[in-house]
Amino acid sequence: MQIKLGVLFFLVFSMVSCKVRKGGDPLNNRSFTISMDEIRYGQAASKLVDDKIRFKKGRMYSDFIFKKFGYAWVRYRITVDTTFIDSTGAEIRQIALQGNETNKTNQTYLFELLTQEWDIEGTMRITLNDMPKKYYDFVGREKRGKPQRIRKTKPILEYIPTDSEQPANP
Repeated sequence: MQIKLGVLFFLVFSMVSCKVRKGGDPLNNRSFTISMDEIRYGQAASKLVDDKIRFKKGRMYSDFIFKKFGYAWVRYRITVDTTFIDSTGAEIRQIALQGNETNKTNQTYLFELLTQEWDIEGTMRITLNDMPKKYYDFVGREKRGKPQRIRKTKPILEYIPTDSEQPANP
């Protein structure tokens, strides 16, 4: 009897937790285009690096970081998820998150970022044996798809017969 209750409790708990997790990630399937500055000796480098960041199922992917350092989909943790009213009276959703991953050579990729609606800003750091190797500062906006093309409606031409062209009523 206790085993049946334990199994029933486990099934109910797992079903409830699945329902809670489905609506969990507010950044799921969002994509941002960013401009990155490499910071050296406290100053930004002269050349900006364009990049694209994608979020999916609790993971983040950066094209530049993957090509340069080999880190693909990196797990992140949302630290702040809040809404506030700005000076214009609009409701703004602010999300702060951070993540890290270490590979076999003890090289660590750390990132912290903050999104406010469609804007994003943050930092990415690469450390080797806990010593700073690269530091990037970035800002960007959410990438939107192409807007739908508005089709022009063709004018409707109506033929209105004159009095002489109208048929006689029987």
